[in-house]
Amino acid sequence: MQDDPINLKSLFFGEKGIENLLCKFRSLGLYLIEDILFHFPIRYQDETSTIPIVKTKLGNFYQLEGELKKVFVTHKPKYQLIAIISDKSGETQLRWLRFSSYHKKIIAGKKIRAKGIVRGGLFGREIIHPKITFSEVPLPKNLTPIYRTVRGLSQDILRKIIYKVLCQSVLLDTLPDSIREHFNLMKYAIAIKFLHHPLLIFLNIL
Repeated sequence: MQDDPINLKSLFFGEKGIENLLCKFRSLGLYLIEDILFHFPIRYQDETSTIPIVKTKLGNFYQLEGELKKVFVTHKPKYQLIAIISDKSGETQLRWLRFSSYHKKIIAGKKIRAKGIVRGGLFGREIIHPKITFSEVPLPKNLTPIYRTVRGLSQDILRKIIYKVLCQSVLLDTLPDSIREHFNLMKYAIAIKFLHHPLLIFLNIL
């Protein structure tokens, strides 16, 4: 496995602000390729399915799927983008205070998935700054890893870089096969990849 810190730059090829990204990774103690490999998730989110709006509870993370009934910008009390998502069980409000990247994508009549924490608002339940995907995009088969991070380093970038490391690294077993098989242990490569991208079906079995 390569451990030259200069090689980290190759992971950020095509990303904006490479030097800034390197600083963010170093502030997490990630100097070497191996450091990134062992930067394990602190928790997981289940984005493999959706839930009816009527079954949501305040304070919990959910992924909703439905049709956008209304989309509008309001200046009261703050400049914000508001959308109403509806399914067969009910509807809830989606709200963005910063929405430049969403404004042209969020159109009434479209079927979307919205994920985030459901909170109580002035007009009922809402999700503030939900992440949006369109319904035609297949649902993931793995749980979504959530990593320890720092301000300015998004989960999307972290996942992308860690995925590159997993694909490029040669993960050799550190134990003889006889010992691993005697204690019924996973192969090293499988164990590392499972921690970063656990398949829900395997977790249910375990």
